[in-house]
Amino acid sequence: MHAKIKGVSGKKIKCSSPGCIKSKDGTMLMEKKEILYRWSEYVENLSKEVPTILKEEVEAAIKNIKNGKGTGQDNIPVQMIKALHNLGIDLTTKLLNAI
Repeated sequence: MHAKIKGVSGKKIKCSSPGCIKSKDGTMLMEKKEILYRWSEYVENLSKEVPTILKEEVEAAIKNIKNGKGTGQDNIPVQMIKALHNLGIDLTTKLLNAI
């Protein structure tokens, strides 16, 4: 109740309990519905903020892999990935951006 009165009066509210979160504009949310909506909004925006992986990034990552290393879960040797050159880089870039 005290926090709601402070919120209406325009004073800043400090809340250190785990249930308190801020809205996009920085005001403290107190109502359960508002808090749930803000969390769903936050999680939805996380998936929108994923940057596109560039071909140059994939190329640099593949070049930096040391030869002779053991295969991962995919059982594809490093030498095979490197032997695909541009085709492998293009396909890997498309795959990574699709995930």
